Amino acid sequence: MRSRRGELAAIFFILSESAIFTVIFASEKLFGDEIPIFQLQFLRFFTGLLLLLALVAYRRRRLLDYRSELWRVQVLRSVLGVSAGAAALQAPLWAPLLDVTAVQLLDGVILLALGLIFLHERLVALHWLGSALLMSGAVMVVLGQGAFAGGSGAYSLYWAGLALSALVALFFALEALLTRVLAQRDRPMVIMLHINAIASLLLLGPAIWLWTDIPFLELLPYLLLGPMGLIGQFCYVRACALAPVSLIGPVEYSRLIFAGLLGLLVFQQMPSTLSLIGAGVLLTGGVILARR
Repeated sequence: MRSRRGELAAIFFILSESAIFTVIFASEKLFGDEIPIFQLQFLRFFTGLLLLLALVAYRRRRLLDYRSELWRVQVLRSVLGVSAGAAALQAPLWAPLLDVTAVQLLDGVILLALGLIFLHERLVALHWLGSALLMSGAVMVVLGQGAFAGGSGAYSLYWAGLALSALVALFFALEALLTRVLAQRDRPMVIMLHINAIASLLLLGPAIWLWTDIPFLELLPYLLLGPMGLIGQFCYVRACALAPVSLIGPVEYSRLIFAGLLGLLVFQQMPSTLSLIGAGVLLTGGVILARR
């Protein structure tokens, strides 16, 4: 019963994380492309780090109290996350965004396989069914929106963009696997402090190089991404602590539904019939995983 409740809580946390990061990853478009993406990412991680340090000071704790014995894994996880983010920014310059997104959805399949191979996770029949429906629904959504319809002829670097997107999927899957390992040993606060500190250091150079000054009132929405990112990180770490990655990976396909809702409500992008059917298949798969 405890395991069952933990998995339901993990699904809630993953759905919350997917909704939050859907907004964060669309922030450049939402806010009008005012600053370079590396600057945006640095501001998100650095403001998140400042908030965490303020919380440490409020608790009157030492930073050494949040030291991780698995610091090498923490560094590797952070490098993978930042590298995947950088590659995800480059890929749309070489291939259509929708095609790139479709390939990056392989991270759920890769994560499912990694959980089976390295963590020896076991799947029941309903888990296979729910995962298959989630993946099928994701494919229907992106195909319904026109992915791969343009072909490669008009894009000289088309296949390079897709290859880079496959690398993004692999990096995100490996990052999730490492998060699962860390979540079994370290507290969420420890993991979040490491990722925000290491990511801030990694992004500092590119952010300074490309820095663009804008008025503070225009900068304020970007600074709010830090607190949002912390909430998303906490939800993801808690999910990884409560459930196997074979459950987390498929449920993350829910971000397609949140992206569709954001596109409809903010950008008036009406989904196609096939995409709506795919969203229904996604929801069905999620319900099956929640009730298995």
